Amino acid sequence: MAMECELRNMKKLITPEEYELKTLYIGGGTPSFVKPMLFRNILENIFSDFPVCKEFEFTVECNPDSLDEDFLIFFTSYGMNRISIGVQSVSDRILKAINRIHSIGEFMKKYELARKYLENISLDFIVGLPESDCDNVNSTLDLIRKTSPEHLSFYLLELHEETVLFKMYDNDTLSVPGVDTNVENLERISHGLKESGYTRYEISNFARRGYESKHNLTYWNNGIYYGIGASAGGHFKNIRYVNTPNIKEYIESISSSPKYGYREANTVEKELKEHFFMGLRKVDGISIPEIEGIYGKSNVEIFTEKISSREEILLRDGIMKIKDFYLTRNTGIFEFISNL
Repeated sequence: MAMECELRNMKKLITPEEYELKTLYIGGGTPSFVKPMLFRNILENIFSDFPVCKEFEFTVECNPDSLDEDFLIFFTSYGMNRISIGVQSVSDRILKAINRIHSIGEFMKKYELARKYLENISLDFIVGLPESDCDNVNSTLDLIRKTSPEHLSFYLLELHEETVLFKMYDNDTLSVPGVDTNVENLERISHGLKESGYTRYEISNFARRGYESKHNLTYWNNGIYYGIGASAGGHFKNIRYVNTPNIKEYIESISSSPKYGYREANTVEKELKEHFFMGLRKVDGISIPEIEGIYGKSNVEIFTEKISSREEILLRDGIMKIKDFYLTRNTGIFEFISNL
């Protein structure tokens, strides 16, 4: 009910020409843990009010242990045409160490089930987990060659203080690879994926031609998107927001005065900074003439001059991009842009 209320409120802010639905992404958690029927009302509300574009992309996240045929039948009946499965590691031992319930054997069964319903499957992996070595990289590439998904994401491990993994690390009962090892593993992965027909199009993402994530490209192109639900974020009319992560607070406030974890009306300067920050995650980089048309040449020149002075940046023929696409080597440039 709360999400339906937020959806109704959101529609009051959208002009008619913005009504076409280009992508829909259900995730940021694990929707497969929830009974599919609980999504019926919100989906009915979305599709009854928003026309769907011809190349509509509808993605739902899931974990192997909670993915089943009822989930696939329900969501494909509403037009789901893409699924993102959190594999994380090819080692049962590592999966157990990070408190993942599924095994690789279970993943393989669920992957085969998903393939019966979908032609576009994305797999998520985490780089920097315990026991990540050359053998682990080779096993990961073997699994990818065997399953042949259309899209792949490799995210760097983040140790958050409230997690069991962090506590184990903090107590010296868990060892994780250092920066150099992570970079070497990413280089091996990138090379192996290229040999298997995948193209890197963003720092953490690879795809077969034509299967790049349209939804995520909206983020990286600083486009317009709306998020509903606790912790969901959006960006429209230069406003960037993130809803409160407190579910009780979200439900109680949404009908009257919504609570936000973050909400700000961006200045042109802030919008431009965010465009650089996110756009430089793409392998294709940013077209300077294109963003000059959006923000004004004089505004863009100020940022271009500062950012292009960094040795990590290449500016050629009106395109600005990062030279070396390994996130562990490039945190400095993103910190630099965010502090401009």
